[in-house]
Amino acid sequence: DRNAKTPLLFLKDKHGEHWLTSAELRRKEEVLVARAENSVRQGTSHAVPKEVADRVIAEEEARMRAEYGSKFKEAAWQDQQAAIRKVLESGNIALTVGRAGTGKTTTFSVARKVYEAAGYNLKGTSQGTIAAEGLGREAGIESMNVAQWKAQWAKGKSGGIDDRTIFVVDEAALVDALRDHRLGGA
Repeated sequence: DRNAKTPLLFLKDKHGEHWLTSAELRRKEEVLVARAENSVRQGTSHAVPKEVADRVIAEEEARMRAEYGSKFKEAAWQDQQAAIRKVLESGNIALTVGRAGTGKTTTFSVARKVYEAAGYNLKGTSQGTIAAEGLGREAGIESMNVAQWKAQWAKGKSGGIDDRTIFVVDEAALVDALRDHRLGGA
């Protein structure tokens, strides 16, 4: 029922920041994390050699410093670099959380370049077309919305996904379709 009241949760994260979310969204996030942990235990890895990561990250830092000049944000770059390394070191599933404007797109743009330098390809999705297009345009990750991926798979097309593919899900907690075996690994 569209008019039903949705219970909200007021949470405090490990940095002391407060977040407002719904109980249903929190439950979905917990399911995604549990699935990701299960996938990690089962063991596929998309490891990247440290020297490849170091080289590409250094190249991107130099490019951004030259492009932004005095507007380059050192503290933001340090946070982004830590997130990039966390994603790369995960070997399988990584979760990146941040508010709008905190550099998640920059983080994934650089991570994409590192993964591509190591021989991987990236594909992306989001619930909405606009978000999927933004992932493609801003992070350089070929993306479609969930419905488009499902339509491809219904036609028997892989969409270019293979064992060398890193699949990026933007706004993962909002994607109900992650229950689909092809995305969520149920």
